[in-house]
Amino acid sequence: MTGVWALVNAAIAYGGWLGAEPDPASLRQLLWINAGLDALYVVVGLALWMRPKPMQKGFGLAVMVQGWFLLGFDVFHALQI
Repeated sequence: MTGVWALVNAAIAYGGWLGAEPDPASLRQLLWINAGLDALYVVVGLALWMRPKPMQKGFGLAVMVQGWFLLGFDVFHALQI
């Protein structure tokens, strides 16, 4: 699951790298929207982690770790703009 998340994030980052320079106001808004989605990822990961099956627990942990990282990343950068 962590590997899949890494591939998705790499594809998004690559697309952003190739794109034009975004407007700071729209980038800030996008980062705050992403931060909200990241918080949702953490909640979904927690729900999976609380399931009894080991695979679901592992997926939940992977989603939570990724969600926490992305939440911090997005909030940090939104505050920098």
